[in-house]
Amino acid sequence: SAQNTTTTFQYNLLKAMVISPPSLSLTVTTGAMNQTPSEPTLINNTGNYNVSNISLTTINLYGETYTSFYIDVGNFTIDIDTGGTPPAECAGGTSLTNGTAVNITNSLLDRGNHSVNDGVTGQEQFYYCIPEVPPVPTQPYSTSAGGSWTITILAAAFVLGNRRKRKKSKKNILEILEKRLKKRKISLDELTALEEKLRAEYGTTISQLLTEAIKVKPEIKVPIDIFKQAIGPSEALCKFLKENKGLTYHEIALTLNRNDRTVWLNYRNAVGKKETKIKVSRKTLHIPVNIFTDRRLSILETAVNYLREKGLKNAEVAELLNKDPRNIWTLYSRAVRKLGK
Repeated sequence: SAQNTTTTFQYNLLKAMVISPPSLSLTVTTGAMNQTPSEPTLINNTGNYNVSNISLTTINLYGETYTSFYIDVGNFTIDIDTGGTPPAECAGGTSLTNGTAVNITNSLLDRGNHSVNDGVTGQEQFYYCIPEVPPVPTQPYSTSAGGSWTITILAAAFVLGNRRKRKKSKKNILEILEKRLKKRKISLDELTALEEKLRAEYGTTISQLLTEAIKVKPEIKVPIDIFKQAIGPSEALCKFLKENKGLTYHEIALTLNRNDRTVWLNYRNAVGKKETKIKVSRKTLHIPVNIFTDRRLSILETAVNYLREKGLKNAEVAELLNKDPRNIWTLYSRAVRKLGK
C-alpha cells in the first residue's frame, strides 16, 4: 500500500569559513622595497551567511634571537587587489596597526559556490606587502612572542521572504531594479535578498539583468596609454571612465563588475595624484572595456593578458605600457596561472 514518506526539516543559518594557508612567511632584506609573500590569504565562505565586513588584528613581529627588536606591523599593508607596478597591495593598500582591528577596505564575502575558485564567488583574497623593509637586525621575526594575527568576520543573517510566482519580463524586473538603485533605497542585504528572489521566482540573476542592460549600450573602448599614467591601473581606468566618458560611479561599477565603493575609492585616489583630465592620443591602441569584468585578474593583468592573446610579444606590450618586459612576463604568467590556461 502507498505510504507517506514526506520528511519535514529546517535549514538553519550556518556560519562556516575556511582560511588558507594557515600561516604566512617571507624572506626579506633591510631596505628592500615592495616585498610580498608568495601567496595571499584565501577565505572560503562554506556556510550560508553573507559577510559584510572583514577586519584584521595584527601584532608586532618580535625577533626570535634578539627579542628586544621587533618589526612594527605598521610597515605592512593589505589589499584585496594585486597586480601593477608597484603591486596594488603595496601602492594603495590599507596600513595595519599593532593590536588594532583594521577593516579591510572593500572586502566582501557573500555566500556562493566557492569551488568555482575564481577569487570572487564565495571567496575573498588578502594580499600583503611590506612597501619598505625597516632597518632591523637580521634574524627570524614571528608572532611567537606577541601573539597570532586574527581575522574577524562579521556575518549578516539573511532571511528569505515569501515566495510567490509572478510573471514579469526581464525588462520589467530591470526597470524596478533601476528605480530602486537610482533612489538609493537598497542596502547590501536587500540586494542579496533580491538576488535570491530573482533566482527563485524568475529564474534569473542581477548579473544577467545587468549584462543585458550593458549590452544595449555602445561598447566603450579604453586607450591603452592611460596605463602609462603615474597612478595605479585601477585608478587610471576609473578616472578615464568618470572624466573622459562621463560615467557615474555606479555605471562604472556595473561596467567593471566592481562595487561602487571600490570605484569611488579608486577615483578619489586618482584625483589626489593627478588632478587634470587624462589626455589620450588619437593614434593609441584601444581595447574593449568589457575585458575588465573578470575579477580573477587585476586591471593590469587583464590588459597584458588581452594584448598577449592578440599576438603581441612581451617587448611590444612593454613598449605600449611603458613597462619593463620582465614585468610584462610576470604579469602574463600570473594571468595564465589564475585563469588555469
